Amino acid sequence: MKLGRYQKLLTLITLSIALVNFSYSKEDALNSGASDPTEQALPVAGFQPEQEVLMSKNQEKFEFQSDIARLMKVVVSHLYHDRDVFLRELLSNSGDALEKQRFASLTDPKVMDSAPALNITILADAPSKRLIIRDSGVGMTKEELQKNLGTIARSGTSEFLSKLENSPSNEKNSGTSSNLIGQFGLGFYSSFLVADRVLVSSKSNDDDKQWVFESNADAAEFKISEDPRGSNLGRGTEITLYMKEDALDFLQVDKLKELIATHSEFSTTAPIYVWAEKEIEVPVEEEPKKESDEEKNEKDESKESDEEENEKDESKDKTDSKSDAEDDDDDVKVDDEDSKDDDAEDEESKKPKTKTVKIHEWEQVNTKGPIWVRDPKSVTDDEYTAFYKSLTGEAQGPTSWVHFKGDAGRTSFHGLIFVPEVLPQDFYSKTYAQLDSVRLFVRKVLITKEPSPDFIPKWLNWIKVIVDADDLPLNVGRDSLQVTKSLKQIQNIVLKKFIDHLSSLSKKEPEKYEKLWKKIGTTLKVGVVEDLKSRDKLAKLLRFQSSQSSTGTVGLDEYVARRKKNQKQIYFIAGAGTEVKDLSRSPFVEKLVARGYEVLYLTEPMDEMITSSLANFEGMKFQDVAKKGLEMGDEDEDVDEKEALKNFKTQFEPLSKWMKKELEEFVSDVVISNRLTTSPCAVVADSYAWTGNMERLMAAQNQQKGGEGSNFIMDYMKKAKKTFEINPKHPLIQGLLSRVEEAGEESANENEELKQVARVLWDTSLVRSGFTVPDTNSYFDQIELLLRKSLGVDEHEKIEVGEIKPAPAVEEGPFNPLASEKNESEEEKPVQINSDGTTQKSEPNNQEWAEWSKVKDQIKEKVIKDDQAEKEEKMPDEEPKEQTEDEEDDEADEGDLDDSDFDFSKLGDMGDIDMEKMKEMMKDFGGFKDEL
Repeated sequence: MKLGRYQKLLTLITLSIALVNFSYSKEDALNSGASDPTEQALPVAGFQPEQEVLMSKNQEKFEFQSDIARLMKVVVSHLYHDRDVFLRELLSNSGDALEKQRFASLTDPKVMDSAPALNITILADAPSKRLIIRDSGVGMTKEELQKNLGTIARSGTSEFLSKLENSPSNEKNSGTSSNLIGQFGLGFYSSFLVADRVLVSSKSNDDDKQWVFESNADAAEFKISEDPRGSNLGRGTEITLYMKEDALDFLQVDKLKELIATHSEFSTTAPIYVWAEKEIEVPVEEEPKKESDEEKNEKDESKESDEEENEKDESKDKTDSKSDAEDDDDDVKVDDEDSKDDDAEDEESKKPKTKTVKIHEWEQVNTKGPIWVRDPKSVTDDEYTAFYKSLTGEAQGPTSWVHFKGDAGRTSFHGLIFVPEVLPQDFYSKTYAQLDSVRLFVRKVLITKEPSPDFIPKWLNWIKVIVDADDLPLNVGRDSLQVTKSLKQIQNIVLKKFIDHLSSLSKKEPEKYEKLWKKIGTTLKVGVVEDLKSRDKLAKLLRFQSSQSSTGTVGLDEYVARRKKNQKQIYFIAGAGTEVKDLSRSPFVEKLVARGYEVLYLTEPMDEMITSSLANFEGMKFQDVAKKGLEMGDEDEDVDEKEALKNFKTQFEPLSKWMKKELEEFVSDVVISNRLTTSPCAVVADSYAWTGNMERLMAAQNQQKGGEGSNFIMDYMKKAKKTFEINPKHPLIQGLLSRVEEAGEESANENEELKQVARVLWDTSLVRSGFTVPDTNSYFDQIELLLRKSLGVDEHEKIEVGEIKPAPAVEEGPFNPLASEKNESEEEKPVQINSDGTTQKSEPNNQEWAEWSKVKDQIKEKVIKDDQAEKEEKMPDEEPKEQTEDEEDDEADEGDLDDSDFDFSKLGDMGDIDMEKMKEMMKDFGGFKDEL
């Protein structure tokens, strides 16, 4: 007892000491400033306001320093994703300069006197490896060159815009601000992406002199000097790029045109010219021939004789005019035709001769202009079509388009949507980014073709969209956008405009929409499945064939409008890849069609997924007629039919029970059907289960994925039990009921013939209902058995197969395909056909060739004999005619020998040929032919 008390006391003392130590350690942690934040009870506070005041009294100021050369390398190397953008940046600067000059001319037209035309020119000087870009814009003074180009990230355009904001309201409304894109003051430095050295010559109306800015890509300084050429620009700026060795391809005119068309075709309203080579046809100047004295005398004599002849002809023409008038019409026509031919020859001879020469001239490359910024009423259909073709490079024009203007928060934008005539051939095989569907401009300068990964949904990526925003936040390189609320709003507006356009087209031009639907319908169905927000609107654009539209299609709104009284379901039957005529004969639609209800025929793989996604349309639920839950809405109104159905259930209860027991592996219930009229039975899936169509689709999809492993859901759905509906009015079902009742319940369960009938009936119904028979071999064995019984053939009688020849022994060694060919040639010799039509077998290979001298004699005798026969056939009184060279050649050709002149079979078999002997024969044959 005492020991126990001591132990308790000792434990209590130990706990007290531990508690005291813990208190001291906690206080030490609070006061010791431990480095580990998890050991601190409270976070360390920052500077207090009074501490900041004390700190500011003793501060020293310094300026940031930078390594300019290194900074330039960083800007050039890492600011832009693609070096192609250098031309876009420089042309944007030129466009801004032109816009500033245009704005200045609004208040003072005299500023245009120094250079009246506003334009941009590009000259590629390949021999000197220079690219020269010149504009007639506002130009820069020496101080502006120093500030704008010599200061990184200083934007002259931004300063201009800030001044414009503080100007009177009548100037701000000029629209100039919406045409200027410069923001960051870094575009000029993109020139070092392709050039080692850059010269900028500029002339401003505010400066009497023209100045040159010079800088190298790796230099930390720049130079400014007076232009030794004087003020040759008049006004504007000229940039000369000394191209790098790996950038010489940018001196190709076609490459420059391509870059301008891609990035800057619409960046300015001023024309952009490129110095280009062109081929033209020019007339050839013929030197006049100098006539000699003898030729002149001959001409004079011939002229005098011609005059005498003409006088005689005139008198003769008067006497012969009457007879000439009586000539036949055919002769006149011939004369007319001859005269026409003569006239054509004369005209051809009169045409001046030309030759092709190459010239150089200024070619404008931005001829189209941004039609999206114009009023839609001012743009013609031909202009829309031509613009679409130039934009896409397609031969076909668009089927329709949407031209609109929208507002996204503080940003306004112009939009243009083209609906192509057909889908791209590789639409389903290409990735989203490869289809080039969207072009997003900011103030008419192309920024990107991929505004965001989901700017246009993938199912809609076949349309062509142009968006031109007045202002959107760009990254510094101006080749991508920041994802903002405004961009998201633009995306939603574009999608809404497209759907509204198709909806309007379907109502105003149904035939045109019907034609378009056949080409794009599948993509809209994908949209219904994938796009939850637009699903209801897209559902109104869907079109299906139905039992009441023999030629065209029907929309869901049209289906709902002509529904029957009390009809609460949209009936459909799905069969991917099945013809409409086959679906119309399905047992599931028999009664519905007979009663006049409309049934939609869904023939594409996407269709059944649509009904699962939509669930209902304007309050009406989709009902697959191959599933349970079919209601026509008037079942309770027809008392007689209701009473008849009740009696059928009682009458066929023995058959239903027996069949359910026999097919318990496959069926959940056997019921009397209210959807069959002429078919004996049908297999109906439960409302949650797959139909036969869906089973095939899922099996195909599983096969595409490789079919690796067991698909639990697919196996479960395929094994799910189904409902077996029987038609009580069909003779086959009535006869089966009689047999079951005659046999009794116990005997029927042991009657193999009835079991076979039930199984065949079930498997056949599976096939007619669109399902797959699990065991096809067993099914056909049962069919064969029933056929045997119907023909009176013993079901146990076997076919007499007889003795089957076994295969040869295994062949040893590697396979040699030539060996089998050799064996075949040894077994059967080829047959030769002689010139007289007879045949003979080839001689053995070792037979010697016939003597060549004997063959020559044979040929010679035949030729002489044929020649004599030909002479005897000629008439004795026929005089020989002189032969032309062509006739002699033809006669010589007729005398040539061919294969039919002698029997080649006498030469023996060609199997073993002595090549030396053959060469001698051919050489001798050449001389022999000449002898003949």
